[in-house]
Amino acid sequence: MANDSEAMEWHLGHIVRNAKNKIIEWNIGDAIDTKKVEKHRECATLLRETFPDSPYAHLREKVTLFKETVANLWNPKADSAEIKQIVDSLPLMLDGTLSALRAYDDRTSHALSRRFGKNSHEVLNFKESLSSEYDNEFAYRFMYKLRNYSQHCGVPELSGGVRGYLSEGGEIHKDVSITFDSLKLVDRYDGWGKKVRQELLEIDGEFDAIETVNRMMLSCSRTYGKLLIARNHELADAAEYILSLDASPEGTEYVPALFGLRPTEWLNEDAESEKNWSLAFVRVDLALLLDIALKDASTVLNYPRISGQPPVLPNDG
Repeated sequence: MANDSEAMEWHLGHIVRNAKNKIIEWNIGDAIDTKKVEKHRECATLLRETFPDSPYAHLREKVTLFKETVANLWNPKADSAEIKQIVDSLPLMLDGTLSALRAYDDRTSHALSRRFGKNSHEVLNFKESLSSEYDNEFAYRFMYKLRNYSQHCGVPELSGGVRGYLSEGGEIHKDVSITFDSLKLVDRYDGWGKKVRQELLEIDGEFDAIETVNRMMLSCSRTYGKLLIARNHELADAAEYILSLDASPEGTEYVPALFGLRPTEWLNEDAESEKNWSLAFVRVDLALLLDIALKDASTVLNYPRISGQPPVLPNDG
Protein backbone atom coordinates (compact mmCIF):
# COMPACT_ATOMS: atom_id res chain seq x y z
CA MET A 1 0.00 0.00 0.00
CA ALA A 2 1.28 3.47 -0.90
CA ASN A 3 2.38 5.69 1.98
CA ASP A 4 0.94 9.05 0.98
CA SER A 5 2.48 10.77 4.01
CA GLU A 6 6.03 9.92 2.94
CA ALA A 7 7.93 12.87 1.47
CA MET A 8 8.52 12.80 -2.26
CA GLU A 9 12.15 12.45 -3.32
CA TRP A 10 13.13 14.06 -6.60
CA HIS A 11 15.63 12.77 -9.15
CA LEU A 12 17.06 14.44 -12.25
CA GLY A 13 17.27 12.10 -15.22
CA HIS A 14 15.76 11.72 -18.68
CA ILE A 15 13.22 9.83 -20.74
CA VAL A 16 13.61 8.40 -24.25
CA ARG A 17 10.94 8.86 -26.91
CA ASN A 18 10.53 6.95 -30.15
CA ALA A 19 9.56 8.40 -33.53
CA LYS A 20 5.88 8.35 -32.51
CA ASN A 21 6.64 10.46 -29.42
CA LYS A 22 5.95 7.53 -27.09
CA ILE A 23 8.07 7.07 -23.97
CA ILE A 24 10.00 3.83 -24.40
CA GLU A 25 12.65 4.18 -21.70
CA TRP A 26 13.51 6.29 -18.68
CA ASN A 27 16.47 6.87 -16.43
CA ILE A 28 15.57 8.45 -13.08
CA GLY A 29 19.15 9.64 -12.54
CA ASP A 30 20.46 11.00 -9.28
CA ALA A 31 18.61 12.57 -6.37
CA ILE A 32 18.23 16.35 -6.54
CA ASP A 33 17.46 18.91 -3.85
CA THR A 34 13.75 19.77 -3.67
CA LYS A 35 14.70 23.46 -3.68
CA LYS A 36 16.14 23.02 -7.17
CA VAL A 37 12.90 21.44 -8.34
CA GLU A 38 10.95 24.39 -6.96
CA LYS A 39 13.30 26.85 -8.61
CA HIS A 40 12.83 25.05 -11.93
CA ARG A 41 9.08 25.39 -11.51
CA GLU A 42 9.39 29.13 -10.80
CA CYS A 43 11.70 29.70 -13.76
CA ALA A 44 9.48 27.69 -16.10
CA THR A 45 6.39 29.58 -14.92
CA LEU A 46 8.10 32.92 -15.56
CA LEU A 47 9.13 31.94 -19.10
CA ARG A 48 5.78 30.34 -19.89
CA GLU A 49 3.88 33.45 -18.76
CA THR A 50 6.27 35.65 -20.75
CA PHE A 51 6.16 33.65 -23.97
CA PRO A 52 3.52 31.05 -24.99
CA ASP A 53 0.90 31.91 -22.35
CA SER A 54 1.37 35.68 -22.47
CA PRO A 55 -1.33 38.20 -23.46
CA TYR A 56 0.99 39.20 -26.31
CA ALA A 57 1.04 35.64 -27.67
CA HIS A 58 -2.76 35.52 -27.47
CA LEU A 59 -3.02 38.81 -29.39
CA ARG A 60 -0.60 37.55 -32.03
CA GLU A 61 -2.68 34.38 -32.46
CA LYS A 62 -5.83 36.43 -33.03
CA VAL A 63 -4.10 38.69 -35.55
CA THR A 64 -2.61 35.69 -37.36
CA LEU A 65 -6.03 34.04 -37.59
CA PHE A 66 -7.53 37.22 -39.02
CA LYS A 67 -4.74 37.57 -41.60
CA GLU A 68 -4.78 33.89 -42.59
CA THR A 69 -8.55 34.05 -43.09
CA VAL A 70 -8.19 37.16 -45.26
CA ALA A 71 -5.45 35.40 -47.26
CA ASN A 72 -7.99 32.76 -48.30
CA LEU A 73 -9.72 35.42 -50.38
CA TRP A 74 -6.79 35.32 -52.81
CA ASN A 75 -7.38 31.62 -53.47
CA PRO A 76 -8.17 31.43 -57.22
CA LYS A 77 -10.40 28.40 -56.58
CA ALA A 78 -12.64 30.20 -54.05
CA ASP A 79 -16.12 30.72 -55.51
CA SER A 80 -18.53 33.53 -54.66
CA ALA A 81 -20.22 31.55 -51.86
CA GLU A 82 -16.86 30.81 -50.20
CA ILE A 83 -15.79 34.42 -50.58
CA LYS A 84 -19.00 35.65 -48.94
CA GLN A 85 -18.56 33.19 -46.08
CA ILE A 86 -15.00 34.37 -45.49
CA VAL A 87 -15.91 38.07 -45.61
CA ASP A 88 -18.87 37.52 -43.28
CA SER A 89 -16.60 35.82 -40.72
CA LEU A 90 -14.10 38.69 -40.52
CA PRO A 91 -15.98 41.14 -38.24
CA LEU A 92 -16.19 38.58 -35.41
CA MET A 93 -12.51 37.74 -35.85
CA LEU A 94 -11.70 41.44 -35.71
CA ASP A 95 -13.78 41.73 -32.54
CA GLY A 96 -11.74 38.91 -31.01
CA THR A 97 -8.57 40.78 -31.96
CA LEU A 98 -9.87 43.91 -30.23
CA SER A 99 -10.57 41.93 -27.05
CA ALA A 100 -7.05 40.49 -27.21
CA LEU A 101 -5.65 44.01 -27.65
CA ARG A 102 -7.40 45.15 -24.48
CA ALA A 103 -6.15 42.05 -22.66
CA TYR A 104 -2.58 42.73 -23.83
CA ASP A 105 -2.65 46.23 -22.37
CA ASP A 106 -4.52 45.40 -19.17
CA ARG A 107 -3.17 41.96 -18.26
CA THR A 108 0.44 42.77 -19.04
CA SER A 109 0.23 45.85 -16.81
CA HIS A 110 -1.44 43.80 -14.08
CA ALA A 111 1.18 41.03 -14.26
CA LEU A 112 4.00 43.57 -14.03
CA SER A 113 2.30 45.31 -11.10
CA ARG A 114 1.90 42.03 -9.27
CA ARG A 115 5.52 41.05 -9.81
CA PHE A 116 7.32 44.38 -9.39
CA GLY A 117 4.86 46.76 -7.75
CA LYS A 118 2.25 49.20 -9.05
CA ASN A 119 4.67 52.13 -9.35
CA SER A 120 7.71 50.12 -10.44
CA HIS A 121 9.94 51.13 -13.35
CA GLU A 122 8.74 48.05 -15.24
CA VAL A 123 5.09 49.13 -15.05
CA LEU A 124 5.77 52.80 -15.75
CA ASN A 125 8.05 52.01 -18.70
CA PHE A 126 5.49 49.67 -20.24
CA LYS A 127 2.73 52.25 -19.91
CA GLU A 128 5.04 54.91 -21.38
CA SER A 129 5.76 52.59 -24.30
CA LEU A 130 2.03 52.13 -24.95
CA SER A 131 1.49 55.89 -24.72
CA SER A 132 4.23 56.46 -27.29
CA GLU A 133 2.50 54.16 -29.77
CA TYR A 134 -0.83 55.87 -29.10
CA ASP A 135 0.70 59.29 -29.72
CA ASN A 136 2.63 58.33 -32.85
CA GLU A 137 0.65 55.62 -34.64
CA PHE A 138 -2.84 56.13 -36.04
CA ALA A 139 -3.45 52.38 -36.35
CA TYR A 140 -2.82 51.70 -32.65
CA ARG A 141 -4.72 54.85 -31.63
CA PHE A 142 -7.70 53.93 -33.82
CA MET A 143 -7.81 50.27 -32.77
CA TYR A 144 -7.55 51.31 -29.11
CA LYS A 145 -10.67 53.43 -29.59
CA LEU A 146 -12.34 50.81 -31.78
CA ARG A 147 -12.27 48.31 -28.91
CA ASN A 148 -14.34 50.86 -26.90
CA TYR A 149 -16.66 51.23 -29.91
CA SER A 150 -17.10 47.45 -29.88
CA GLN A 151 -18.14 47.46 -26.24
CA HIS A 152 -20.76 50.17 -26.76
CA CYS A 153 -21.95 49.60 -30.34
CA GLY A 154 -21.28 45.94 -31.05
CA VAL A 155 -19.08 44.20 -33.59
CA PRO A 156 -17.40 46.74 -35.93
CA GLU A 157 -18.58 46.58 -39.52
CA LEU A 158 -16.18 45.68 -42.33
CA SER A 159 -16.68 45.90 -46.06
CA GLY A 160 -15.13 43.34 -48.37
CA GLY A 161 -14.46 43.47 -52.07
CA VAL A 162 -12.87 40.84 -54.30
CA ARG A 163 -12.29 41.43 -58.01
CA GLY A 164 -10.99 38.60 -60.16
CA TYR A 165 -9.36 38.95 -63.57
CA LEU A 166 -7.21 36.98 -66.01
CA SER A 167 -3.62 37.89 -66.64
CA GLU A 168 -2.16 37.96 -70.14
CA GLY A 169 -0.95 34.42 -69.49
CA GLY A 170 -4.45 33.27 -68.62
CA GLU A 171 -3.85 33.01 -64.87
CA ILE A 172 -6.52 34.06 -62.37
CA HIS A 173 -5.57 37.06 -60.23
CA LYS A 174 -7.57 38.82 -57.53
CA ASP A 175 -7.67 42.27 -56.01
CA VAL A 176 -8.90 42.10 -52.41
CA SER A 177 -9.96 44.97 -50.20
CA ILE A 178 -11.23 44.80 -46.61
CA THR A 179 -12.12 48.23 -45.33
CA PHE A 180 -13.51 50.35 -42.52
CA ASP A 181 -15.83 53.24 -43.33
CA SER A 182 -14.68 56.25 -41.32
CA LEU A 183 -17.88 58.25 -41.76
CA LYS A 184 -20.12 55.41 -40.59
CA LEU A 185 -17.90 54.90 -37.56
CA VAL A 186 -18.08 58.58 -36.60
CA ASP A 187 -21.84 58.65 -37.14
CA ARG A 188 -22.44 55.63 -34.88
CA TYR A 189 -20.17 56.49 -31.95
CA ASP A 190 -19.26 59.71 -30.18
CA GLY A 191 -16.46 58.36 -27.96
CA TRP A 192 -13.57 58.58 -30.44
CA GLY A 193 -11.94 61.54 -28.77
CA LYS A 194 -11.06 64.75 -30.56
CA LYS A 195 -7.91 63.54 -32.35
CA VAL A 196 -9.21 60.22 -33.69
CA ARG A 197 -12.57 61.73 -34.62
CA GLN A 198 -10.83 64.42 -36.67
CA GLU A 199 -8.62 61.83 -38.36
CA LEU A 200 -11.65 59.73 -39.30
CA LEU A 201 -13.42 62.79 -40.71
CA GLU A 202 -10.32 63.64 -42.77
CA ILE A 203 -10.22 60.12 -44.20
CA ASP A 204 -13.76 60.80 -45.40
CA GLY A 205 -14.65 57.24 -46.42
CA GLU A 206 -13.09 53.80 -46.63
CA PHE A 207 -9.60 52.87 -45.43
CA ASP A 208 -7.62 49.64 -45.40
CA ALA A 209 -8.50 47.35 -42.46
CA ILE A 210 -5.79 44.78 -43.19
CA GLU A 211 -2.99 47.33 -43.11
CA THR A 212 -4.50 48.93 -40.01
CA VAL A 213 -4.42 45.59 -38.17
CA ASN A 214 -0.83 44.99 -39.37
CA ARG A 215 0.34 48.36 -38.10
CA MET A 216 -1.47 47.94 -34.79
CA MET A 217 0.31 44.61 -34.30
CA LEU A 218 3.64 46.22 -35.13
CA SER A 219 3.00 48.82 -32.43
CA CYS A 220 2.28 46.10 -29.88
CA SER A 221 5.36 44.16 -31.00
CA ARG A 222 7.48 47.25 -30.35
CA THR A 223 6.12 47.59 -26.81
CA TYR A 224 6.60 43.86 -26.16
CA GLY A 225 10.12 43.97 -27.58
CA LYS A 226 11.07 46.85 -25.31
CA LEU A 227 9.66 44.95 -22.35
CA LEU A 228 11.68 41.81 -23.16
CA ILE A 229 14.91 43.75 -23.56
CA ALA A 230 14.30 45.59 -20.27
CA ARG A 231 13.77 42.23 -18.50
CA ASN A 232 16.57 40.43 -20.33
CA HIS A 233 18.70 39.73 -17.24
CA GLU A 234 15.78 38.29 -15.25
CA LEU A 235 14.64 36.12 -18.16
CA ALA A 236 18.20 35.05 -19.04
CA ASP A 237 18.81 33.92 -15.46
CA ALA A 238 15.68 31.75 -15.61
CA ALA A 239 16.62 30.29 -18.99
CA GLU A 240 20.19 29.57 -17.93
CA TYR A 241 19.05 27.81 -14.77
CA ILE A 242 16.72 25.53 -16.72
CA LEU A 243 19.43 24.72 -19.27
CA SER A 244 21.83 23.90 -16.41
CA LEU A 245 19.53 21.02 -15.46
CA ASP A 246 19.80 19.39 -18.88
CA ALA A 247 22.29 16.56 -18.40
CA SER A 248 20.58 14.18 -20.82
CA PRO A 249 22.53 12.51 -23.66
CA GLU A 250 22.72 14.25 -27.03
CA GLY A 251 19.86 13.55 -29.42
CA THR A 252 16.29 14.68 -29.92
CA GLU A 253 14.95 11.41 -28.54
CA TYR A 254 16.35 12.21 -25.07
CA VAL A 255 14.30 14.60 -22.92
CA PRO A 256 15.56 15.77 -19.50
CA ALA A 257 13.03 15.12 -16.77
CA LEU A 258 12.43 15.34 -13.03
CA PHE A 259 11.12 12.21 -11.33
CA GLY A 260 9.35 12.36 -8.01
CA LEU A 261 9.11 9.10 -6.07
CA ARG A 262 8.70 7.72 -2.55
CA PRO A 263 11.89 5.82 -1.64
CA THR A 264 10.27 3.06 0.44
CA GLU A 265 8.03 2.08 -2.46
CA TRP A 266 10.93 1.80 -4.88
CA LEU A 267 13.14 -0.03 -2.38
CA ASN A 268 10.44 -2.67 -2.03
CA GLU A 269 11.58 -5.66 -4.09
CA ASP A 270 8.05 -6.97 -4.54
CA ALA A 271 7.47 -6.57 -8.29
CA GLU A 272 3.71 -6.35 -7.78
CA SER A 273 3.82 -3.67 -5.07
CA GLU A 274 2.48 -0.25 -5.98
CA LYS A 275 5.14 2.20 -7.09
CA ASN A 276 3.88 5.74 -7.54
CA TRP A 277 5.93 8.39 -9.28
CA SER A 278 5.58 11.84 -10.76
CA LEU A 279 7.16 13.10 -13.97
CA ALA A 280 7.91 16.71 -14.90
CA PHE A 281 9.86 17.61 -18.01
CA VAL A 282 12.75 20.04 -17.67
CA ARG A 283 11.40 22.90 -19.79
CA VAL A 284 14.34 23.38 -22.10
CA ASP A 285 11.84 24.33 -24.81
CA LEU A 286 10.87 27.45 -22.84
CA ALA A 287 14.49 28.39 -22.19
CA LEU A 288 15.30 28.23 -25.90
CA LEU A 289 12.47 30.66 -26.70
CA LEU A 290 14.36 33.55 -25.10
CA ASP A 291 17.03 33.94 -27.79
CA ILE A 292 14.40 33.70 -30.53
CA ALA A 293 12.20 36.30 -28.85
CA LEU A 294 15.11 38.71 -28.28
CA LYS A 295 16.19 38.44 -31.93
CA ASP A 296 12.62 39.13 -33.03
CA ALA A 297 12.45 42.10 -30.65
CA SER A 298 15.69 43.55 -32.01
CA THR A 299 14.42 43.17 -35.58
CA VAL A 300 11.10 44.87 -34.81
CA LEU A 301 12.72 47.73 -32.90
CA ASN A 302 15.11 48.35 -35.80
CA TYR A 303 12.27 48.69 -38.31
CA PRO A 304 12.05 52.27 -39.55
CA ARG A 305 8.73 53.80 -38.53
CA ILE A 306 6.44 54.14 -41.50
CA SER A 307 4.04 57.04 -41.67
CA GLY A 308 1.82 57.16 -38.64
CA GLN A 309 -0.98 58.41 -40.85
CA PRO A 310 -4.05 56.32 -41.74
CA PRO A 311 -3.50 53.63 -44.41
CA VAL A 312 -5.73 55.10 -47.09
CA LEU A 313 -6.80 53.17 -50.17
CA PRO A 314 -5.07 53.88 -53.49
CA ASN A 315 -6.89 56.17 -55.86
CA ASP A 316 -8.24 54.04 -58.72
CA GLY A 317 -8.77 57.10 -60.80
